[in-house]
Amino acid sequence: MMTSLGTDAAESSASKGLEKLWADLTSKDPAIAEQVMTQLAARPAQTVPFLREHLHPVSAPGPCRVSRWLAELDSDDFATRERATQELEQRGEMVESALTRALRKSPSLEARRRNKGLLERVRAERFNPSANRLRAVRAVEVLERIGDAKARQLLGMLAQGAPAAQLTVEARAALERLQTPR
Repeated sequence: MMTSLGTDAAESSASKGLEKLWADLTSKDPAIAEQVMTQLAARPAQTVPFLREHLHPVSAPGPCRVSRWLAELDSDDFATRERATQELEQRGEMVESALTRALRKSPSLEARRRNKGLLERVRAERFNPSANRLRAVRAVEVLERIGDAKARQLLGMLAQGAPAAQLTVEARAALERLQTPR
């Protein structure tokens, strides 16, 4: 019984340690981020299953949904416009081309204002990524550093996500680099 309790306590401590490192992956300080990635890569047996729980392939919204949200940017109802704006903003780069096309169709002043704002935020995200985006990109780098069969399997799963999603793009690039002989 003591062994079980000791093992449970050790697993709980390790889990808390991984959660802290997961949170620290969002650091804007590159030195801290590098240190965290190194620590995660040094313990692949714990890191890969942990990342499998936290990273999932990005699913793209269907074109009908995107079209509906774009149309709702011009709704008479403020709450509907707000909801559509939030839905589109959450999809980021996956809806960028649809936003661009919609803007070319000369929408109403309200829809144009919202659409332009969304496009600006999507494009700004590339140069000033959110904490979640930083964490996801860094987690992919950790998997690439580990590079074993389980890490490659997880990268392969992530690479099956929505083609325009940065997580998908990063996972595919990591897999390609891992397949190239050094």
